[in-house]
Amino acid sequence: MIKQKFTILGPSGVGKTSLMATMYDNVREMFNGTLLSIRPSSNSNQRINRAVAEMNAALTPNVEFEPVLGTSEAIEYSFSVGMNGNYYIECAFKDFPGGWLSDDIDKFENEIQPWLNESQILVLPVDASLVMQYNKKDKKQREAVINFCEIPQLERIIGDWAKIRKANYSFARIFVVPLRCETYINDYNKSQLMYSQISDIYEPVFKSLNNNMDSFDIYYCPVDTYGCVKFLKCKWEKNAIGGLSYRPTFVCDSTDNPKRIPRGADEIFAYMLGIFAGIQYNDTLNQYSTIKNENDWTLFFADLLPSWVAPDSWKKIQRERDALLEELKAFGTNGQNFLLEIVKLLDNRTVKRLKRLQI
Repeated sequence: MIKQKFTILGPSGVGKTSLMATMYDNVREMFNGTLLSIRPSSNSNQRINRAVAEMNAALTPNVEFEPVLGTSEAIEYSFSVGMNGNYYIECAFKDFPGGWLSDDIDKFENEIQPWLNESQILVLPVDASLVMQYNKKDKKQREAVINFCEIPQLERIIGDWAKIRKANYSFARIFVVPLRCETYINDYNKSQLMYSQISDIYEPVFKSLNNNMDSFDIYYCPVDTYGCVKFLKCKWEKNAIGGLSYRPTFVCDSTDNPKRIPRGADEIFAYMLGIFAGIQYNDTLNQYSTIKNENDWTLFFADLLPSWVAPDSWKKIQRERDALLEELKAFGTNGQNFLLEIVKLLDNRTVKRLKRLQI
């Protein structure tokens, strides 16, 4: 099985475990009607089930709740993807306590840095309620937002990661993923404001990537981990070091038999599968490119040079895909049929939330 590594970089309590649970739910639904299947590792399955149980327990009509506490250890969420009982790709996401970025550098460098160096995609979850509710004119609140999102640490870490990707002639991809965004995503003005606020707060991080890497993509994809909740209120409280802490409160937005309606995470996973299968996402058309030579193994990448991909970037993308294709050849016809099933899934698939983030 071919293992692909991804790193989740986000503060403690932002909802990373909920994101993994939502991704699993969304991808299972996306695979309905296809021959594809997804299987979490035993460890991942236990954590996902626990996260889903905690989220479901919060869905009591008219009862306020606060997000659950973040993880206290490094965790690997692993999902195997295959068909007909055979699995070919392992998508592994590394999560770790956000505090390690600033408070425990040794643990980060020993347990996370090696994995990060090998990750072709970074996922940056963002608490949408935080960036939407702070007062931009209040310097202490803005400082609290920057500290909570760990912007200085991310600026340094992503800059170093970009240098490694560049030295290895690799492409760099980042997904910015607003969570707890149910209140904003379906309102056009609020949705646009959320995009603008996040772009503003994370600007130093994006500049660090741009300054150290010439071939990269940054994508933006809001995810609803609950789907049936709304932001209610927040508290800004003084913390032990003289700054401010943020405590949001949510409430179930349904009065009758509330159920989670998770949305959006399948678009992230679909993009990852597209990279693997050699399908380029076209954000101008909001679709994945059509594959013209589906039946010829040697021509999988022959027609995948759109005019909107820079030649230098394309060479790096193609190098990655050629390496993956070479590994898949070991599976023979089964591996080829697996790729074709991914192509069938993504071909002309319309994307609703995923978009390129402009910097």
